[in-house]
Amino acid sequence: MRHREGYKYQLAADEKIQTGIKPSQPIDTHFIHLGMDGNLHIRSGYAWDGVSGGWDTLATRSPSLVHDALYQLMRMSWLPRHYKNQADAIYIFMLKERGVGWFRRKLHKRALQAFGGSNTDPKNMKKIIEAP
Repeated sequence: MRHREGYKYQLAADEKIQTGIKPSQPIDTHFIHLGMDGNLHIRSGYAWDGVSGGWDTLATRSPSLVHDALYQLMRMSWLPRHYKNQADAIYIFMLKERGVGWFRRKLHKRALQAFGGSNTDPKNMKKIIEAP
């Protein structure tokens, strides 16, 4: 058996959001599609780990889904890493839309500035674990 560890949530229905991130060609993986128009489609079955190193609440669930999907595209080298700041801004905007207060949003933003870059690096893909 081969699997990856570190996931908390698994999407039970497709999610779609306009990101404003417009790649020069469509990006299509098994679970994530990012169109040239900026529409992000995350397919049912996608797994993500929620907020890393912070408060993981219902209000952060959707923003963390979108953010993790965009970071994953960067780790996979499908999306250039210079989109990191835009992915972070989408995350913070989504937190605000869901009623997360300014102080908590500021903490999230600082954490992303300090630690987020390594999570876009292809060297930090989740390792495949083999079990007998």
